[in-house]
Amino acid sequence: MRLFSKAAEVRPDDYEAPALLGTCFNGLGRMDEKLAVAQKSIRVIEKHLELHPDDARAVYFGAGRWSVVGDREKALEWCRRALKMAPGQSGVRYNVACVYVGEGLLEEALDLLEQNVAERWGNRAWFENDPDMKPLQDHPRFRAILDKMPVRRAGESG
Repeated sequence: MRLFSKAAEVRPDDYEAPALLGTCFNGLGRMDEKLAVAQKSIRVIEKHLELHPDDARAVYFGAGRWSVVGDREKALEWCRRALKMAPGQSGVRYNVACVYVGEGLLEEALDLLEQNVAERWGNRAWFENDPDMKPLQDHPRFRAILDKMPVRRAGESG
């Protein structure tokens, strides 16, 4: 948390540091701070997108922050925007799936995850341990997705 805070201070135009700081606050149950950082992140992301309107990563980060502040409509609008900007990018699909899970759109999230696994993208341990995926852990489709992924030992790539 100290490092994300310092990064946001050193580079106030960096949208990732405050967004990831919010994730830390979430993990600690510090919801007021999570909300404040999400609101700050949205402002930084919007300024960034004025200069870099084709940055799909910034858009899906924004979608997540809109979800955090409770603006479901805007979160889903930004998810659609990110997917339209980069329809073939697995990282975009994964992060949009995370937002969908948070918004209760489990089937839509699973559709995106299945596309990624069909393209042999993903890390089983990441899927299993990502707190964003927790609501899917017992879902039969999610279990089937995991079953299609190889189990890798520490240090293995691929």
